[in-house]
Amino acid sequence: LRVVDLTALESHATEQLYIFKHIITQQVAYNLMLFSQRRGLHRRIAEWYEGEHAADLAPVYPTLAHHYTKAEDSAKAIDYLEKAGERAVRNFANEEAISFFNQAMALDEKLPGRRDPLRSAAWYGHLGEAYYALGKPGPSLDNVNRALVLMRRRPPRFVWQHLTRLLWGLLVQTLHRCFPTVFVKQPG
Repeated sequence: LRVVDLTALESHATEQLYIFKHIITQQVAYNLMLFSQRRGLHRRIAEWYEGEHAADLAPVYPTLAHHYTKAEDSAKAIDYLEKAGERAVRNFANEEAISFFNQAMALDEKLPGRRDPLRSAAWYGHLGEAYYALGKPGPSLDNVNRALVLMRRRPPRFVWQHLTRLLWGLLVQTLHRCFPTVFVKQPG
């Protein structure tokens, strides 16, 4: 491939890597592989990343999710999509978080067996948070309500119910902060 100028040698300190000079050539080579070869290749790549970055996998969660998805290992793909989504929410990468959690839910629906409602509720909660941060209150409220239903809690039906619960929580927190000795038992 190097002789016909389709790849180039990219040297690093420890190893030699060959890269395709054009994405189309890479895609043609990839599409010529059998599906079983692709799955095996993606699994080996994911396992390499896990070994190479064992000390801190967080930066490669999206890469691991991608390769395990392509390797058709849905359980591991879902785990890494969840971790990537949680990390994205923490880093205010809300569009990415939405994408990760939607992919995780799509894979989870395809798995046989029972789904974990608390895990799904957490995903919907994170989606609600991400949509809220993007200034999209409608989808945010829908996802938070789905999370509440999965946790067997009844979501408020009207805006005034949300406001009432918010004001009640504010009052309780204010009382706790103003009169801590009333609410906290003293050692003794």
